[in-house]
Amino acid sequence: MPLPFPQNLDRLTTLELEKALTAQTQRLALIHLGLNRKSQVTLSNSQPYLLIHTEELGRLATFGQLLAAQARHFELQTNLPAAAAAYLDLIQYAHALSRGGLLIDRLVGLAAEKNAIAGLFALHQKLSTPDCHALIKPLHTIDTDAEPFQQTLDRERAWANASFGWSSRLLYLLK
Repeated sequence: MPLPFPQNLDRLTTLELEKALTAQTQRLALIHLGLNRKSQVTLSNSQPYLLIHTEELGRLATFGQLLAAQARHFELQTNLPAAAAAYLDLIQYAHALSRGGLLIDRLVGLAAEKNAIAGLFALHQKLSTPDCHALIKPLHTIDTDAEPFQQTLDRERAWANASFGWSSRLLYLLK
């Protein structure tokens, strides 16, 4: 189910964001609960998997929108440390979206991470020095725990071989 946010959250007023976020309180609580757990994409070696999973990814991407909306709401309230923390949550969510997944998962995660990094960059000159320092350790942890891109490529290749058989291997060899 799409969330009631336009792509550009800057267009929403504080009141509009507050109303939309209030309607999503339970969903936000579940997202934050999930961020405290290890997660991984569940793969299935079949051709129909990709169609089903693409729909799931669309729904999961809306949760990233929700975290971005929460961060923007904190910004509009001038609660900058909370906004920075929400952007950190979005980066963490982006990594969780792609961990153990295929290239499509990685791309959706990168899009969410780009939004979070842009938000943090816009905030960095407004944050106090202690608030900026408080971001370093979580960012380092997220970066350290990030899955190497080569693992995603290797998994993609193995998945394609298992799902599409010899035709996939032939295409790979021809490239």
